[in-house]
Amino acid sequence: MITEIENRQERSLKRNFYFVRHAQSQANVQLIGGGDPSLTILGEKQAETTGLELGQYFSLRDEQPAVLIHTGFERTRRTLEIISGILGSKLTPIEMVDFRERLLGAFEEKSLSDILQASELRGLYEKYGPSCVWFLKSEDKGVEPLSEMYTRTEKAIVFLQTEYGDSPVIVVGHAGSMKMARRIYEFGSRDDLANYLAGFVPENCEIYKLGSNK
Repeated sequence: MITEIENRQERSLKRNFYFVRHAQSQANVQLIGGGDPSLTILGEKQAETTGLELGQYFSLRDEQPAVLIHTGFERTRRTLEIISGILGSKLTPIEMVDFRERLLGAFEEKSLSDILQASELRGLYEKYGPSCVWFLKSEDKGVEPLSEMYTRTEKAIVFLQTEYGDSPVIVVGHAGSMKMARRIYEFGSRDDLANYLAGFVPENCEIYKLGSNK
């Protein structure tokens, strides 16, 4: 299912921007943060289903994506490879690191239980579940500030608009960067980012059509 997200800002933002969360990865199953995990068997099937859905969607609109983008990590690269194959695209996918997940520094490839040892997360798991990790602040341990993640995501969106105008673009990224992109379209504000990002989790292979301007 494709969820349409309007541009609610006064400024112009990229239209026809299809952001797909990668298919299920080994880290999703094991509740491990970051790293470069591969897809699970279920993830491979999810990517196939998503490719068929996008193929039917673009066929009905009599159009094709102008560019295919992944973040350089195996879970996004492989998801896009499967989707591209089903679409029959001849495009060479490109890598854009600005759409990567939040950098976790010393917490990269750590289990959720290890990450929850961070002092700023105490008492938050009961309210937010695993999404409480968005309240990590340990910048002294290399954790990326949310404002910096916002900035790089916004920069990538501006780049897509500059390079491709309103032509359809598919980006396969991550839950966090997907939510951050949605935040930019809906609110355009860096205020209270942790609460926003912790508030919901896109499903694996969920699709946002950003800039629908319905």
